[in-house]
Amino acid sequence: ALGDSARRFFELAVGGLSEVRPGLSLSLGASQDYDSNALMAPEDPSLVGIEDDVASWRSQLWAGAGYTPRNFGRYVLNARANVQRSFHLSSPADSINATGFGGSLSAQRFGVAAGLKQALDMKYAYRLTFLDGGPATLEKDFFAFVESHSISVGPSFWSKSGHGFSLRYFGGYQRFAELVRSGLAHTLSAGEEFKVTDTLSVAVAQSASLTQAGKAYDRFGFSVGSFVAWAPLAGWVLSIRGTLQYEDYYDSTGYFEESDRRIDWPYIARGAVEYVLGNGFTVGTYGGVAGRISTIETLDYDKWEAGATMGWSYQGGAR
Repeated sequence: ALGDSARRFFELAVGGLSEVRPGLSLSLGASQDYDSNALMAPEDPSLVGIEDDVASWRSQLWAGAGYTPRNFGRYVLNARANVQRSFHLSSPADSINATGFGGSLSAQRFGVAAGLKQALDMKYAYRLTFLDGGPATLEKDFFAFVESHSISVGPSFWSKSGHGFSLRYFGGYQRFAELVRSGLAHTLSAGEEFKVTDTLSVAVAQSASLTQAGKAYDRFGFSVGSFVAWAPLAGWVLSIRGTLQYEDYYDSTGYFEESDRRIDWPYIARGAVEYVLGNGFTVGTYGGVAGRISTIETLDYDKWEAGATMGWSYQGGAR
């Protein structure tokens, strides 16, 4: 999704690329939050609904595993798998209780040029999401909602001072239970990270996208996002991120009159505080606002979210 751009580039920046650890990695997590508009999810356009003002508490559980073998010359390989389950505590939001499975294979080729470290990143990812079903969904019982395949490729460069730059092409195919939404998506993104101090990092990213789907969902768009992470004290990390998107439904027909749904403006702003307990355990809290401004008034919405999360991770092997 376009809204993930700044966070994605932040994760690909200096730390993630220069401190690869071979071995097995494991993670577990849980969260509890309150969503004032639970059927709207701007960070995942595949799950956005059109039924507004449905508030709900939500619980989430997830687990992941990965393996990175020792490098083959300049190449580093990685395989990951994950599972996720969400529970909404009110109806009809419980229609979108989700069970998700995912996996990825990636490879990076490292090198040095003109005094800059560099990496070429290649990745394939798979995702399958089931929904419990109910009054807010196409099916009333448990069903496969969306299956996706995606690839990404592009270079990253970073200096000893902590300045990093990444360029990525993302291409994917999504197949929905509602077949009119199935289609191809292409995104070209560029992002930079600036290490302002040893404890403060700032990332910015821009994206351009084209989605080829049913006539009601054909669109192109642009995005700008930022991510700020600050570690003022040992064990504490504060982060703020925001994204603004522009989506042009240039050929919208079928569900909407062509002259009606022309432009959407999705937006997100969110903050989080995380504390490292030790032995791989972390706890945190987060909150923010999101919404969409559309040329179809009934598709306008806004929401706020707040919650708490806890997690555990393990990284085996040696540096």
